[in-house]
Amino acid sequence: GSAYEMRPLALSYRTECFTPTCDHGKRVADATISSPSYHAAALEFLYPALSSRPPNSATVLDAGAGTGQVGEHLAQLGFADVVGVDLSEPMLDVARQKGCYRRLLCADLSDPHMLPPASLDVIVCVGTLTPNHVEDGATLRAWLGWLRPGGIFCASIRDDFWSAGAIAGACRRLEEEGTWSLLEETSSRPYTPLVNDVAFAVRTWRVT
Repeated sequence: GSAYEMRPLALSYRTECFTPTCDHGKRVADATISSPSYHAAALEFLYPALSSRPPNSATVLDAGAGTGQVGEHLAQLGFADVVGVDLSEPMLDVARQKGCYRRLLCADLSDPHMLPPASLDVIVCVGTLTPNHVEDGATLRAWLGWLRPGGIFCASIRDDFWSAGAIAGACRRLEEEGTWSLLEETSSRPYTPLVNDVAFAVRTWRVT
């Protein structure tokens, strides 16, 4: 076994302040956002426990990269090969200025041909998954096709989206099929410190 000791994510939770620099209909604007730092912490504790490769050798997809908040934290943790994808070119222009992505793509994440098969080690997804994205599980299946065997999928999902059933059902079907296994599910946290009625949890799976 590895000498690395994986700490519970609850111990690694950090609330930090981020203010988006441009508007986006799907994002929270003019508020402090906790989930980007929470996601980076998830990878910080999980990735070394699952692979002998150092973070700077892992290829990471930031799905729904926006203005690059998650990318900044991944860079601080040593993840140097990060690909960011978002539908908003103006937001990607902001992310590009931060210099923390190897490549940025303005593309539709539901396109299964956007990336080559088995080309990623990690997918990190902050606030991008909604019930509309995964009604039949096709989007998740397409994303998992981009991961190499043993790859990590780490997502923050709003509690109300999870309890609506579509996302939870799709994720559980993938577990039942043996496509991936759930490694950790955190307790719920406020999505932003300024808005207490919207909460999320981070869930991390490993592809088999």
